[in-house]
Amino acid sequence: MATSNPEKRFQDIIDNIDRIEEHLKHLKPGETPGETLEENALVLDAVERCLQRISEAARKLDRIAEELMPDFPWHSVRGIGNHLRHDYDNLNMPVINVVIETELPALRTACLEALEKLRQG
Repeated sequence: MATSNPEKRFQDIIDNIDRIEEHLKHLKPGETPGETLEENALVLDAVERCLQRISEAARKLDRIAEELMPDFPWHSVRGIGNHLRHDYDNLNMPVINVVIETELPALRTACLEALEKLRQG
């Protein structure tokens, strides 16, 4: 079901990207053993949950996401939630790290641009 409030869904995505960034600040790779994302179960669980919420918010945006930001791979954003839920025992950490480091900043920018378009009417 599509949302009746796309501004809220875009903001949900932005907020969860910001939460992931905040969770990752607590890791100190190289300084402390067990402090990579893969080694820290608590932070990994929190990041996975945020990624699931991002995926769900994108799903609820339905077609409006493509209308506002047609060049963004919304299908992939929606799909990561299914991967995390149904293939949880086979996480590909290098892919998750690429998503976090590369895809989330681009998604955050796309959502900010979409919000601006919505607010301008």
